[in-house]
Amino acid sequence: FDLGVDGEEWMVVAGNAQTVEVYRNTTTDTASDASRAVLAYQTEWTMTGSVTPGDGGYSIDARVIDHTLYGQDGSCSEIWTDDTDPEEPVELTSDNFCEYLENNDDYSRTDSDDIYGFSALFHDIRLQTLTVAQGYSADGSGEPTSVVQDGMDLDLRVGTTLLHANVGHFGSDVNKMVEWGVVFTVTDPAGTETTYNADDCPTGLAPSYTHRLLGTFGGQGTPQEADVFGSACVMLNNDAALTVGEYKFEADLNFLGVWDTTADRLDESVADEKTSNNRKVMTLDVVNNQPTVLSMTMFNTGDLVVTQESPLEFDVLAFDVDCVDGNCLTYTWTVDDVELGMCGGVGATGAQCTFQILPEHMTNPRVAVTVSDDNGATTTEYMDLIIWNDVTADSTTADSGILVSYALQYSATTPFTITATDADTSGFAGMELPGYTGNYDAVAAIDFSPATSYEASGVLTHGMTFTVPKSLIESGTGVEGSVWFNQGSMYQLVDGPPADSSTDPTMSVFTWDLPVDQNTLTAGTFVLFGGSLEEAMPPSAGIQGFSAAAGEGGTLVMNWDVTAQMSLGERFIMEICDEAQDANCDMAALKDFTSEVKTYTHPGISTTHGTTYTVTVEVCNDAGCNGQIGIGNVTADKEVDGDGMMTNLIAQSSADGSMWTMTWTTTGDISDISSWRVCYSTNDVATAIEKTGSKCTDVASATAPTVDVMQPTFTGT
Repeated sequence: FDLGVDGEEWMVVAGNAQTVEVYRNTTTDTASDASRAVLAYQTEWTMTGSVTPGDGGYSIDARVIDHTLYGQDGSCSEIWTDDTDPEEPVELTSDNFCEYLENNDDYSRTDSDDIYGFSALFHDIRLQTLTVAQGYSADGSGEPTSVVQDGMDLDLRVGTTLLHANVGHFGSDVNKMVEWGVVFTVTDPAGTETTYNADDCPTGLAPSYTHRLLGTFGGQGTPQEADVFGSACVMLNNDAALTVGEYKFEADLNFLGVWDTTADRLDESVADEKTSNNRKVMTLDVVNNQPTVLSMTMFNTGDLVVTQESPLEFDVLAFDVDCVDGNCLTYTWTVDDVELGMCGGVGATGAQCTFQILPEHMTNPRVAVTVSDDNGATTTEYMDLIIWNDVTADSTTADSGILVSYALQYSATTPFTITATDADTSGFAGMELPGYTGNYDAVAAIDFSPATSYEASGVLTHGMTFTVPKSLIESGTGVEGSVWFNQGSMYQLVDGPPADSSTDPTMSVFTWDLPVDQNTLTAGTFVLFGGSLEEAMPPSAGIQGFSAAAGEGGTLVMNWDVTAQMSLGERFIMEICDEAQDANCDMAALKDFTSEVKTYTHPGISTTHGTTYTVTVEVCNDAGCNGQIGIGNVTADKEVDGDGMMTNLIAQSSADGSMWTMTWTTTGDISDISSWRVCYSTNDVATAIEKTGSKCTDVASATAPTVDVMQPTFTGT
């Protein structure tokens, strides 16, 4: 064949001419034959021809339009009615063989092909891809973390960006080396166009490329290096870095000439014969991602106190996908929204902050750091702290010259002050002190009063010191004495013996470290006794008259007395134990009573019905316990709780005078009463009613409010 005109089409029937069967009736077994072009199974058929293109390049497209198959198909069938029997006609079908047309086959991807070629020398270079790469440092160093090519509809990020173009030689003769260049045009959100010329890409996107001619070098001319493919790129950073908005990126590949190997020069008169593949355009949105704070760390350990010498040290770790190296992130540090001037800045330096605690930072400051990128996006992270106030309140008594100091670390900014004044010592003569034997006379007394008291939850540490003139407490050659805190009848010893003052040899210092889980002291009196304390012995008083009995509702009732008068600081210790279930009494109930208490009722809620408890009580002090103890066993009884009662009891004599019919009403809960008992006696106040014997009658039912009682034979009321 000969296609002489561009775009002309020629319909070709493929196959070799043969006479074949084209129809067969399966009912009559008759057939018809005809000549057809036949493609044999797995036998190749070839058509040859020529084409005369209108320019240097040509292309031929071939595709299968349709094909005819021979076989049994629904379109070949014949249907008719056999009416030889009028009463029962029969519908008959003949599934015949015939030719039928198909427009598609099962493997349509093999139904077309094309041929491209050149009838003569054809010059063509092509811009293959335009790529936008991001993820670099602000200076353009590093590797990209995201790549978007033309045809991809994805958002870009703000910051440093690489425009990259791949080019190639697609002419008919790759030995015809082509000089080239790429012009990149960037249109920013404001509509401003900026152009960049490039013909190489040494860094930014692998592999790196140094400019060469496009093609292959086969001779000995000047350009010793050439390559069929190349690339060009430009880095947009600093002022050219992308900001938020819509950007248009254009790349145009310029054909600059062909190297003439004979003349050893560039022939600029030769042009690209196919310019439609020399341009790529991408229009993409640029968005700004917020910085992310990964962690905020304070390096100080332990509790923070306003007077501490060590400063607070912080570090924050932040990340921004638009600023991988972090050098475009700015950090601003604040305490309770007040900026810390000594902290902050750009990059790693700004991510660290060190500052001294100030009084205005108390007591629950919030330390915050705001991380900002170059495009205004911010993220704030904060840490709430507890900073304890630290105060030492002092007061000196006028007469005795004792300096009282109260050191307090607490969670408040209210000033803490104390008042210490001389008190009358006459009420503290011949004193018995808990845990010690003997009698002691006070050498000084101080009325103590704090301006404010604080709960234990608001106290970190507290303690007191008493700086006392040695002349008040000297006994013999050594410095002795003790300080006691008195509130009502309670006396508490200030820890340990005195120590010499480090600043004044005439003074001694008593130190009292108060428990951290205790409220601050309220008003009371500190009493200073001279001389040494004599350790106490266990109490001389013991237990006598001890009893333990079951009470109503499962209660246990204990009573006791002592053999002698108890001394100050002595107390009762009681143990209630279920020895059957707790042989070592590890779970026993322990009670502590002052010397005035000599009876105790253990609640029924803490006992089990029918369980026998062992109860002991003894007299103890800090030195030990007296050996004479009270001990007893008692069984808890919860069956009768005393709530159900009989009221309105009435006796009515029978007609023959032999019986009394007793009736009554009940009140309260009678669910735990199994029976009633009615007893009588003469109306003699000196004679108590006996609750057993012949003068009592039992009522078997707890709910029956009546019983007949035989009248007595003796006379009386």
